[in-house]
Amino acid sequence: MSQPRRDSPSNVIAFREPANLLKRQSIEIELPAFLVAVITRRAEQANEGAPLEERLSFSEVIEAQLAEIVTIRDVAEFEIEMPGFAEAVQAWLKNACE
Repeated sequence: MSQPRRDSPSNVIAFREPANLLKRQSIEIELPAFLVAVITRRAEQANEGAPLEERLSFSEVIEAQLAEIVTIRDVAEFEIEMPGFAEAVQAWLKNACE
């Protein structure tokens, strides 16, 4: 059985700069009209009676919905691949609760 060469890419450890996982990024998505209607309704319900400075945007409603699908297992697995992932989730949760 042959051994991998010492200079093989599989033997190289990548030391990369940790990503800023809290950096905001804009994305463009297409959604069917019924989903847009649901998200709009959720925003309206969340904003009912809320002071202007506490109102949620359409994007914030989507963000909250997406955050709900992140599991503890996801956090553990992503932390292995992206050190700092768990810390970013914790910071996001802290900010979301304030």
